[in-house]
Amino acid sequence: VDGEVWGDLEAACDFVGCIVREEVVTEEEERVVVEGMDALGWADSQWGRRKQDYGPKVNFKKQSVGDGQGMPPWGQVLLQSAPQGFDAVELGVIEYDEGRESHMPAHIDDSWVWGERLVTYNLVSPCVFTFDNGPAGRIVRVPLTRGAVLEMAGVARMRWRHSIESDGYKGRRISATFRELGREFMVGEEREQEGRRMRERFRMNIDGAAA
Repeated sequence: VDGEVWGDLEAACDFVGCIVREEVVTEEEERVVVEGMDALGWADSQWGRRKQDYGPKVNFKKQSVGDGQGMPPWGQVLLQSAPQGFDAVELGVIEYDEGRESHMPAHIDDSWVWGERLVTYNLVSPCVFTFDNGPAGRIVRVPLTRGAVLEMAGVARMRWRHSIESDGYKGRRISATFRELGREFMVGEEREQEGRRMRERFRMNIDGAAA
């Protein structure tokens, strides 16, 4: 991936598993998707953000999952360009607003319920995605154009934290992140039945129709 590296050459060599594809979402597709999001309404979230959540309700402390909302119809507009074999089971939508100084602190997504790959669609405004590897102090900043898709897997997903800083975008920015299930919920594993139910539920639109 093209990006700026703070630290040393070793940081660039260690930062693997991040792929950016530009001009994936067309202006018309973005219009349909964002209008669909706005029509469903937003819930206030932390750090000046607003959100929408689709997929299983997860209690990370108890390591339990429950039924949530299925994927909205406009989700398929985005998911059609996901990597081959990507089996999405959750969609998290976040709205950032410059006026609210919205931001996302550095973190690594849970790896108990969520799988190795994350797919994030960048909508409305360009932004800068910041990765860091913690105490080592190495930082990689990855620019995302409007309509771009960022795919995280392997080292970039599991060992590097990611964040969005409040000055990393202008105006309004929306991210739509799809996640797939972790190994424990795959076929032949301990929680296979729960995994099957989550997949089936996610594929039902919020109006009850099959996606």
